[in-house]
Amino acid sequence: MCGTLVGFEIFVAVFFYFVVIHSTLLLFMLKNTQVWTYLRVMEKMGLDAGDPEVQVDIVVPTGAMGNMAGGYMAKKMGVPLGLLCAGVNANDITHRAFSKGHFHKSDCMQKTLSEAINIQVPYNFERLLYYLTDQNATLVEQWMNTMESISR
Repeated sequence: MCGTLVGFEIFVAVFFYFVVIHSTLLLFMLKNTQVWTYLRVMEKMGLDAGDPEVQVDIVVPTGAMGNMAGGYMAKKMGVPLGLLCAGVNANDITHRAFSKGHFHKSDCMQKTLSEAINIQVPYNFERLLYYLTDQNATLVEQWMNTMESISR
């Protein structure tokens, strides 16, 4: 029996994986939605949260694009966010992807003072593409496979 899962243990393992792990990932994304920032800004300005006439622009540094994906999800859920602005460093894959349509690994990773956003391929970019293509998983998979196979 040592080292194997049986009966109830399998149930617990599956439950943990699907409920706890996936819920934790969703909560992580929602944490990044800038909702807390939005609510604090509205409170500090003495405005009513949820007022569609008042939009809050969000500017955040981005590497893996978690804040951008979260902000986009928040907008889709109805949080009246305005612009979502991604701050990048010399490893600017996010800027290249949106401004020039160039989504590929750089020839080299530059060391910068902003180590946390030194990213070659932001893993949340795929999530954004999924939503921006009206949830066309096949198209996104093709794009990601092409990028991976030719590194461009």
